[in-house]
Amino acid sequence: MVSYLHFVPTAISVTLQMSAMTTWVRHGAPFLMGGRGSDPEGTDTRFVSWERPVPWSIDRDKKAMERLHLERFRVDCRARGEGDWITNAVYNPSGPDARPDFFVVPTASPTPVGLECTQYALRERREALALLHPVRAEILARPRAEFRHLQGMAIFLRFVDDSSSVALPFPMTARKRISRLANLIAEHRPNPNALVHEPGASMPNHAPDIGVATNDDGAAIHAVPLPGGIDPSRFMGQTGFELDLAFTTTHTPDTEWDRLLSLVKRKDKPDNDWLLITAGGPDRTGNIHPAEEIAAEVLIDNPRPVATNELARVLLHRWAAGDIWELTPTPRRVVDGIPMPLPSLSPNETAVDYPTVVSSPGLIVARNDECPCGRGRKWKHCHGQPW
Repeated sequence: MVSYLHFVPTAISVTLQMSAMTTWVRHGAPFLMGGRGSDPEGTDTRFVSWERPVPWSIDRDKKAMERLHLERFRVDCRARGEGDWITNAVYNPSGPDARPDFFVVPTASPTPVGLECTQYALRERREALALLHPVRAEILARPRAEFRHLQGMAIFLRFVDDSSSVALPFPMTARKRISRLANLIAEHRPNPNALVHEPGASMPNHAPDIGVATNDDGAAIHAVPLPGGIDPSRFMGQTGFELDLAFTTTHTPDTEWDRLLSLVKRKDKPDNDWLLITAGGPDRTGNIHPAEEIAAEVLIDNPRPVATNELARVLLHRWAAGDIWELTPTPRRVVDGIPMPLPSLSPNETAVDYPTVVSSPGLIVARNDECPCGRGRKWKHCHGQPW
């Protein structure tokens, strides 16, 4: 059996005392790489260098996705026989935009309560992944023969500019730069033999020459052989190779609690009794973003009080870990996690490969602009919605 070294570029803008490196693996294939450490002030800091969204389901509308998240929550409660799980749940009959999303009946009381659902999303990562869509579209529009030599490879793409060690991909309007990037990928000739690692051999002290190719637009690429257990995206199914983005984000207690409390504030409205926040669950395109569970772990490891005006309960549910946390008034575990593999699609389902994007300081999108995901819809009617 031949083993290959796997290299993912990582650039961190803060000084860290490293304590651990993180790799999530499914069927022998990595789909997330990052690490953990502390800054000079001792602040717990996690970073994610790369993630490959996992196709879990088909494209669904907002209500269907909320129902899926609620049912997964109920299953995890029942599997452990713990928690105040829900015996029945019905949609709000007033319409899709009415508040709350569901009326549910908990086991502890026959009185229905209003439950609102939302997702704990890493906006900056989803944005960056969405900007790869026009690059993929450019590659798919070209003859397959241009890229045939890349079959069986994963192309890692990163961007560098003068002000940041890691920059966002090109905006979808930069057609010439997107075309030049596709040319760079087509002309790249990887050498997988340079990455062969003999069984039983020690790890090298220095990285071998992995054949990084660059262009004048600040793009850099390198290729590694794809592991056999990878979940194929629709793009890979058509080209035979995968295109991944190496984009590092850091996550501290301050950044993640600000993110969570903004969700709570937005949902802390009359008629909402419970709030269910799902971390790491599938989005409306059916893809799971595993980095979101890493960020949620920062909340769990660094608990802070959560005050609300209308909400009686705020629950954080981690999709893959299966654990459930009551966040009000102070975080506590109410259901232990059950490690579960991320399932693939059933044979009769097809994943939709549109990345999800939401607004952040790194990418400014007006409500009436075209959504960067490439579907052709306005931002406010597409990924500008909370789900």
